[in-house]
Amino acid sequence: MDKVTFRKQQIDRLVEFSKTDQKVTEEAQLTKALYQLASFQNAETIGIVIGQAIEFNTKPLIKAIQNLGKKVYVPRTLPDYQMTFLPYPEKETDLEKSSFGILEPKMDETARLDPPDLVIVPGIAFSKDGHYRIGFGAGYYDRYLNRYQPKTTALVLSPMLYDAPQWPVSMLDVPVEDLLIAHG
Repeated sequence: MDKVTFRKQQIDRLVEFSKTDQKVTEEAQLTKALYQLASFQNAETIGIVIGQAIEFNTKPLIKAIQNLGKKVYVPRTLPDYQMTFLPYPEKETDLEKSSFGILEPKMDETARLDPPDLVIVPGIAFSKDGHYRIGFGAGYYDRYLNRYQPKTTALVLSPMLYDAPQWPVSMLDVPVEDLLIAHG
């Protein structure tokens, strides 16, 4: 199945899952698993997206990470399909919507961190075989991961998990090091 078709079907699947109590249960499971991960424990700086409704709800996790004394950085999109990580602001009013409708920090060249110690990579589907992922389709994360090669993990809700990729994998697709998998 081509990526466009797969992506549409997967987004529909995640929309349905986001309406269930199971999503909240799995997010709690994955948060606990993240705390146990050595790369998380050893990281001082964590890169994480502010998730959309169908993704892992990262807002409570961001606060929890900050409460552990770690610094949180969120992605900011740049021209030419590039991105950087900037500190999560103290006030949510210091966030702005990107052209994709995703909240991101206002640009501050002096505050960039590339890469954070650990990047929690978002996606809409992940494969056990090869740890491949598919996102929303713009390629920002694959370009970033190819360029900086940070430690990576993903928080995989049960409807996001596949034994093998159900989408075409390209040479530019970067596998995620650690998949933390919810058990639905």
